[in-house]
Amino acid sequence: MPEFRQDPLSRHWVIIAAERANRPNEYAPAKSRRIDNTCAFCQGNEHLTTETLAIFPENAASPASAADSWRVRVIKNKYPALLPNCGAFSPSGDLWVRGAGHGAHEVIVESPRHLASFSELDEAEAFWTFLAYRERLRFFSRQEGIAWAQIFKNVGADGGASVDHSHSQVLALPFAPPGIRQEWDSAQEYWRQNRRCVLCESMEDTSPAQDRIVIRSENFAAFCPFAPRFSYETWIAPLRHWGRFEDAAEADLAELANLVQELIRRFEKLLNKPAYNYLLHSGAFDADSKSYFHWHLEAFPRISKVAGFEFGAGCYVNPVSPEDAALALRDVIL
Repeated sequence: MPEFRQDPLSRHWVIIAAERANRPNEYAPAKSRRIDNTCAFCQGNEHLTTETLAIFPENAASPASAADSWRVRVIKNKYPALLPNCGAFSPSGDLWVRGAGHGAHEVIVESPRHLASFSELDEAEAFWTFLAYRERLRFFSRQEGIAWAQIFKNVGADGGASVDHSHSQVLALPFAPPGIRQEWDSAQEYWRQNRRCVLCESMEDTSPAQDRIVIRSENFAAFCPFAPRFSYETWIAPLRHWGRFEDAAEADLAELANLVQELIRRFEKLLNKPAYNYLLHSGAFDADSKSYFHWHLEAFPRISKVAGFEFGAGCYVNPVSPEDAALALRDVIL
């Protein structure tokens, strides 16, 4: 029986429609795209990329002098969506509102080796990647004119990746987009009414949401959200209330990176190595959201298509319930 569900943070609606899972080729993987023999992100090809902004570990020699010493490298995006030198963002206009595209767009190269998925990184590379996320968010939180930054990862052609080499991106904006601000507003409203955090409640041992838990570590949980937009969509959040990702300690980052790798390996084994995305949702730079917002990472395999109804109505049709998805992911043997 189809069912409407509404996400308590973003307030988006989804339709859980299990009958649609029987459509032909629902989960057929996309064709692999060609891999160029000269990958600009691989070790030794640093001269093919844009300026290096940071390297990890931080005590490594620069790529120009010792190309074999870095594990993770942050560079400017060669084709940026936003630029830091195009004027201050001052939107104007009554109907046709516009403003300068002020911001920044960076790439985080996650390994000097040519790997396609975050699951293939070694433990150190995964840790340095998440440390790079923290450090770039800390950097942008101090920049004038930047209000929010999105860490995101695209893998595979269907995931929007244009380069096969495993990498993430950072897009820093002078404002928070409506979808993100809606999450903050919803979390704040729930806090005002209940003096509780909605994600904290979802992960309590006594919560009815326990059947949507996929895996737990000491300080984090991976769970399928109540109203997932995509089949097998899974969120990872700290078990304790925690507003901003950039406040993470290094031990937290190591544990989180391991959990993300395990989740992606479950996606890949269950669903035949699909394309996927993950997105980091953290609190605002310019407001005190720590009391009510709970940062989290949203991950989803790209195994079904967003089509006309979703684009037209802003309401998603998902053929797999979060309860069934969590059960299937829990049962994967790695």
